[in-house]
Amino acid sequence: MRKIVLLFSLLVSSFILHSQRIPNDEIKDIINTFKNNIRKPYKDIRWYYTDESERRHKDPWLEKTGPTAEHARYKDAVIKLRKINHAYYLGQI
Repeated sequence: MRKIVLLFSLLVSSFILHSQRIPNDEIKDIINTFKNNIRKPYKDIRWYYTDESERRHKDPWLEKTGPTAEHARYKDAVIKLRKINHAYYLGQI
C-alpha cells in the first residue's frame, strides 16, 4: 500500500512541476507583444459549419449546407496562459 501511495505522489508531483506558473514579468512581455501585433491575441479566423467542418478564412468558399459561424482562434501563448495561469480573458484586455 505504501508503494502505491508513493507512486501516486510521485506521479502527481511530476505533473505539478511540469506545469509551473508563468512569472508576471513574462506575462507582461507577452501582453505587450500582443498590443503591438495587428492581430492582438488571435491566431487566425475560421469558419465553422453545422456539420462540424471548418475552413480557414482565406480559403476558397465551398458550398455547404446550413449556417456558418465565424470565430477567431487564440495564439498558442494565450492557450498556454489559460491552461497554466488560468488567465481566461485576454481577448478583452
